Amino acid sequence: MPLIASLVTVSGLLMGCSATADPRTETRSYTVSEQVRNLTVHNAGGDIEVSAGSGTAVRVTEILDYTAHKPTTGHELVSGDLHITASGCGDTGARACGVRFRIEVPDGVPVKLDTDGGDILVRKLSAATEATTGGGSVTVEDSSARSLVAHTSGGDIAARMTTAPDRLSATTDGGDVSVRLPGGPYSLDVATAAGSRTVGVAHAPASPHKVKVYSKGGDVRVVPVA
Repeated sequence: MPLIASLVTVSGLLMGCSATADPRTETRSYTVSEQVRNLTVHNAGGDIEVSAGSGTAVRVTEILDYTAHKPTTGHELVSGDLHITASGCGDTGARACGVRFRIEVPDGVPVKLDTDGGDILVRKLSAATEATTGGGSVTVEDSSARSLVAHTSGGDIAARMTTAPDRLSATTDGGDVSVRLPGGPYSLDVATAAGSRTVGVAHAPASPHKVKVYSKGGDVRVVPVA
């Protein structure tokens, strides 16, 4: 797969190899020029940011934060499916270790994003979106996706939709959930085990637009787009 490296920078003190070394940051960028039909990203702990880009290429920036051992990243394109991964550093007691992804995708590419503990930010995507984090937040801005699934094991979820989704699921094991929707009505399943519940859009059980919002410990809000 032809890849065009556009930037590699390293900052920080490059002496020493123990877990007590000064933190370092390295930035890498590349472009995938072949057609991508689906994008999957797995990050062992850092943040993931995906936004709609211009043109037909996928553009990836990797920001590596580490001390003794550099995290490992990889990417593979198989039959139109692009898989991007990042592992942990293996440092014991490291002060900084992880990878932050910044990715631009062409219009209409479905994405599946997973991080073990970082935040996920999705901007202006039009295709099916799935975002899961083990402890960070999930933020979806100006999405026109027909399907959105967001889950975090402990953080907040905020989603703003520009068109009515056929299916939206936003669930957290401990944080708050805020969903902003256009139009309506929707078939709503909105609940919280401990916080407050606010619903400001019309509910119709037979609506083809299904919305599920749930928190085990925070507040939940489903309101119209301002």
